[in-house]
Amino acid sequence: MKTKTSILLGMLAAAGLFVDTARPCTSLVLETKDDLCFARNLDWFWEDGLVIVNQRNLKKRALLIAGGKPAEWTSQYGSVTFNQMGQELPFGGMNEAGLVVENMMLYETRYPERDERPEVNMVQWIQYQLDTCATVDEVLATDRTIRMEPPVFPARIHYLICDRTGASATIEFLGGRMVVHHGGDLPNRILSNSTYEASTAFLQRWQTSGEKPAEVQGTGSLERFARAAQLAEDFGKTGNDTPVDRAFAALENVHQPRLTVWSIVYEPQVQRIHYRTRSRPETKVIEFKQLDFACGQDPQYADLGWEVAAGTPPTFQRLTPEKHRAYLEQFFARESVIGQFGDLRPMLPLVLGTARSMECDGKPARP
Repeated sequence: MKTKTSILLGMLAAAGLFVDTARPCTSLVLETKDDLCFARNLDWFWEDGLVIVNQRNLKKRALLIAGGKPAEWTSQYGSVTFNQMGQELPFGGMNEAGLVVENMMLYETRYPERDERPEVNMVQWIQYQLDTCATVDEVLATDRTIRMEPPVFPARIHYLICDRTGASATIEFLGGRMVVHHGGDLPNRILSNSTYEASTAFLQRWQTSGEKPAEVQGTGSLERFARAAQLAEDFGKTGNDTPVDRAFAALENVHQPRLTVWSIVYEPQVQRIHYRTRSRPETKVIEFKQLDFACGQDPQYADLGWEVAAGTPPTFQRLTPEKHRAYLEQFFARESVIGQFGDLRPMLPLVLGTARSMECDGKPARP
């Protein structure tokens, strides 16, 4: 097994590619007096991925690459996440309390310096919040008790979160501190790939010009933010389509040609997720009431690449250690992955070991 030092060196060798080749994304909260949707496009290199049903009552330890003190916690809530790099490393998801957390790229991000707080990596941070929090206020409070691991990749991200009440927040790390917009400071519940402050300033220039933000052309971060703001304002005002259909239409408006690989619509109040992928455009539907969040067995998962009839649930099966390893080996060995990021296969023991180390009621989480 390779040491953490060799893993770190290998990832640093690939890191220089990341900044130049990263892709944009868009997330927005859409609400009427009767409906609440959280819509998200992932614009990325690959559409491979696992939809993972994360279990309650699991004792966990953070996966750290660059050393530091790992955070430890026990999951209070079950969740469904969309993962490409393996279990515990989600790009986003929703828990059974109705909390949604999603991330987008933000190059301006600068994380805090190390201090006495235990650490979690920037994507497992998403899993931590889904495991332990039910509301936006609870997520914001965790900044007092955990911190972000200084990332090995020069990848930088920010987050849009929403709970079942519609309360939302953007979370950014700028100049070494957490910057939050929520409540009255969040007039537009949207994020793309610019800071929230820069995005709203761009939007305001269009609004004061007398032209509608919906007329903004282009696929840049600021342009997508402006159009999304208009879409959120108009949500539910016209048409007879369902809220979910309108949410997918909004995502289509801000999609990136040839780059949007996942489109996801969460319904926090009714515990339902709808998603499409680029090569499987039929809509899959996940009902939380049909899932098993109990620990003590291999978690359920579905492959994002499976084709199912529109409007039906994906096919879930158990994510055994063997299936988990097989997925990661196949993904990390792809020529396009190696070409973009270098050899990520040294990460394999860390990801598999993190999943294997989890405990359920003091016993190994898996049978």
